[in-house]
Amino acid sequence: MGTINHPLFGEIDPEEEECWEATIEHNGREVEVDLNIEEKDVDPEAITQTISCLDKLIELEARAREEFRKDHDSGREFGVSGYIQHHNEELNLNLNIDSLLDKCELTRVGLYPGEEEEEDDSESEVVLDFRIAEVPTQYLLVVKFDRQGQFISLGMES
Repeated sequence: MGTINHPLFGEIDPEEEECWEATIEHNGREVEVDLNIEEKDVDPEAITQTISCLDKLIELEARAREEFRKDHDSGREFGVSGYIQHHNEELNLNLNIDSLLDKCELTRVGLYPGEEEEEDDSESEVVLDFRIAEVPTQYLLVVKFDRQGQFISLGMES
């Protein structure tokens, strides 16, 4: 299995467990992007397909924001409602779902190529990390998609 030469990440060796980091311009802001190969001998096609999700980043971000609203409406404690409640209580922000959607920024895209054929946790994921702009917080809203762009999950993480 040979290496992949990519304009953003440079030389990628699918036979090595490694992380490649870069910064892209997205909606007038810099966003960190990392490619994480967490198992040896990942199929180069899985790597290429996962990286190609960056071409759909505007669409993925819009879908993530739709999921924020759905999750908020469900009232889950460790989802969007909990995120808003925590920041309102701790930082006295007076957020609601609309103001959160206005103030939330995409800060990181994590790319995790894996083998789609397997029935375990190694399937490819695209992870979008969001935080409230200009607010000192350790908490993120994290949205996961598969490499086909199908929603997997949303949660609050620190």
